[in-house]
Amino acid sequence: MKILATTLGETAGDMLSMTLKLGYAQSLIITFSFFLIMLFVQLKSNKYKPALYWLVIVGTTAVGIEISDAQKQWLALSPKVKDRNLKDSFNSLFEGLHLSAKQKHAKMASILASLDMSLVDVLENSF
Repeated sequence: MKILATTLGETAGDMLSMTLKLGYAQSLIITFSFFLIMLFVQLKSNKYKPALYWLVIVGTTAVGIEISDAQKQWLALSPKVKDRNLKDSFNSLFEGLHLSAKQKHAKMASILASLDMSLVDVLENSF
């Protein structure tokens, strides 16, 4: 069951960011929101419900994949970026995304995702 939930989470994240071309920032907002909703519903449930438990696992995997994929893309691109401030900004952004996911902080993730989109615009103009 864990393999199925993990695969579903990975596929959902890839579908949003790549197939639907939403990008990593918007996909992160969607997957993080899904994760928080499922977590909230599970915590408010009066009893253990396996489906809710596994949906939280799917959400966790999707969020992790979005952050990881975006960071991999950045690591491949960063050697080509000359602006040190831009590099530092992206590195801080990823640290913040990891922290917001770890702390399950939706507002922080949303702000960082918006910042990510702005940084991508700056990055595109630097090439």
